[in-house]
Amino acid sequence: MDAQSSVSEFKGIQPLEYFQQHIENGIRVDGRRSLHDFRPVTISQGTISSADGSAVIKQGNSVFVCGIKLELAPPNPNEQNKGFIVANVDLPPLCHSQFKPGPPSEQAQVASKFVKEVLENSGIVKLEDLNIKEGKLSWVVNVDIMCLNHDGNVLDCALKALLMAFTDLTLPEVTLQEDDEAVVETGGKIVVNNEKRSKLTLHSKPIACSMAIFDEKILVDPTEQEEALAESLVTVVLDANSGDLVHFYKPGGSSISRQKMQECTGLAKKQYKTIAKSIDQAGVVTKMDSKQSK
Repeated sequence: MDAQSSVSEFKGIQPLEYFQQHIENGIRVDGRRSLHDFRPVTISQGTISSADGSAVIKQGNSVFVCGIKLELAPPNPNEQNKGFIVANVDLPPLCHSQFKPGPPSEQAQVASKFVKEVLENSGIVKLEDLNIKEGKLSWVVNVDIMCLNHDGNVLDCALKALLMAFTDLTLPEVTLQEDDEAVVETGGKIVVNNEKRSKLTLHSKPIACSMAIFDEKILVDPTEQEEALAESLVTVVLDANSGDLVHFYKPGGSSISRQKMQECTGLAKKQYKTIAKSIDQAGVVTKMDSKQSK
C-alpha cells in the first residue's frame, strides 16, 4: 500500500484523529497553511437575467446564489413611509445529501433568521429608501439565497451573496399618477420605466467571519467536515465601513467562555478588512446587462 492510500485509509477510518493531527500542526485538512486562513473567493454579478439584482459566490467548494426581485405594494399602514425586505435562505437537497425534500431544514431556518437579523442590525438598507409615495406605494425587495453546493460556512457565504446582489441591484423609475394615487392593483395608474434605473444606496457593509472551535483552537472559515467535528461554532458580523460589531451568533453545541467569545470577536476585528479586501479583489467574473429588458 502506497503512502497516499495509507493516508486516505487513515482519514476514512479515524477522521477525528486525522483532523486533530493537522490542527496540532497549525494546518488545515484542505491544505490551508494556517488556522486563520480563508478559502479563495470568486464572485459573479448579474448572473440571473430575470432578477433585478443577483450574484453568485464561490468560497472554496461552497457555492451560493442570491437573486433579488422587486414588487410594488402599498406600505404598512403603521409605517407609511417605508418599504419591505423579505429574505429567505434555501438549502435544497441538490447542495448536500444531508438535506431532504420537504419543509425547510432547521439549518435553513437558522440561516434565514440570521440574514434577517443582520439586515435589521446593520441598516444596510434603510426601509425609508424603498418608499415611493408615502402612504401610497413602496418597493418590496424579495431576496432569495440558495446554496448550490454546501461545503461549510453557510452564514458567511449567504451574507456575501446578499451583499453582492444588493451591490448589483438597480430600481426602475416609478411614477404614480396624481389623478388616483390610491389605485395600485388595477394597473394603468403606475408607470414603471425600466430604461431609467438607479442604484440603491447601501448604508453599511456587513461582513461575517465564522469560526469553528476545536481543542481551544479557532479555525476561520470552516469546511463542512470541520464544522461537523468542531466543539462550537461562532459567527461575528462587523460593518466593514466602520468596524462596528453588527451581530454575534453562536448556535448550539458546547458552551464557550466569555474569554473565548472575546477572542473570537477580536480575531474577527483583525480579519474583517482582509475579508472585505478579498471580496473586492475577487472581481466580477460575469456581468450581464440584462436589466434593460425587464
